[in-house]
Amino acid sequence: MGGETRSLTHDMVFARTKCNRLDLIRNLNLWGNNLNDISILQGMPNLEVLSLSVNNVTSLEPLRGCPRLTELYLRKNDVSDLAEVQHLAALPNLRVLWLNDNPCSDLRHYRPYVLHHLTGLRKLDSQDVTDEERREAAGFSVDEVQTRAFDDYVELPSQSLSRNEQDLDYQDDLGPGPGPGPGPGRHGREALHP
Repeated sequence: MGGETRSLTHDMVFARTKCNRLDLIRNLNLWGNNLNDISILQGMPNLEVLSLSVNNVTSLEPLRGCPRLTELYLRKNDVSDLAEVQHLAALPNLRVLWLNDNPCSDLRHYRPYVLHHLTGLRKLDSQDVTDEERREAAGFSVDEVQTRAFDDYVELPSQSLSRNEQDLDYQDDLGPGPGPGPGPGRHGREALHP
């Protein structure tokens, strides 16, 4: 989502909450701040509701320091490794999690993986967690599950194409190139496959 690092600071938190002590804050809305460093949250043990939607968060580890968290909104961030939800397993009160619109939420086993690790959730994204889902998640084997969004790319149907078909598909994305002649895209493909 963004290239530069933007850290959550004490001043940002204090300006939003009108509170001058991190340990007293219970609700915090940080929607749309392009944040990717949220390490300051480790010092907020009484935080109960946190909105971090529309940021650039990649790691959920700092949230381990928020044991009273009950609702966590993380839509539209950059969490690409589904294993990051394991950091949230340390939050015994977490009941609501919105993680959709992150790269990891496109993985095939997203929902059962999350529910396997976060057994107390009542709502994941926009859907209530059913008893049947809980039973299935309890028996779900997470050992062989690919947790990185880019690893899941190999499961896409287009990956069943032959190498030459993939090259042609890639060429279609590149277009013929500028000016007359075959263009740089075609020369590039020939250079890769002599």
